[in-house]
Amino acid sequence: MIRILTLLFFVPLFCSAQDVLPKNVEGKYEFTEVVNVDSANADKLYSRAKIFIVDAFKSGKDVTQLNDDASKTVIGKGIIQISFKSLIGSADKKLVNFKLTIQCKDGRYKYTLTNFVLEMIGPNYNDSAPLEDEERIKKHMLGKKQTAELFDQLNEKIKALITNLKNTMAGKTSSTKDW
Repeated sequence: MIRILTLLFFVPLFCSAQDVLPKNVEGKYEFTEVVNVDSANADKLYSRAKIFIVDAFKSGKDVTQLNDDASKTVIGKGIIQISFKSLIGSADKKLVNFKLTIQCKDGRYKYTLTNFVLEMIGPNYNDSAPLEDEERIKKHMLGKKQTAELFDQLNEKIKALITNLKNTMAGKTSSTKDW
């Protein structure tokens, strides 16, 4: 019993914050999935992908990097703001930039979120680092506790974004229904 309690206490201490987010074979953080959508052709899915970009971000035009009608691909740059509970450094903006790719084919689409970069902007501080550089983020930008909180918040916000994407691509949002 004591061994089990000891393991339950110490195992979380050895787990890295990075274990919260999925990684690809190259060791980079990446969320990706191929999603089947019955009875939706590539043109309809492509149209919904563009609607998602406009609805999910403040300015769809500023976010969108590529709209390729031939390949039915939308590529955009997204930003997620992270806020921490402590007041220290609360004047600093903590943003995570990422690349979003949506590729559409008849009956399915693939989304990929990659290239996550933490950017901190403040009155006396401006720095950025890819999330894969967790040691630099821990030691020079946020500290251990806030780094763990960053990864937890980012995971929650990305999952919410993906849910929103799936609903839009399935035609379940108000902007994709007939009015």
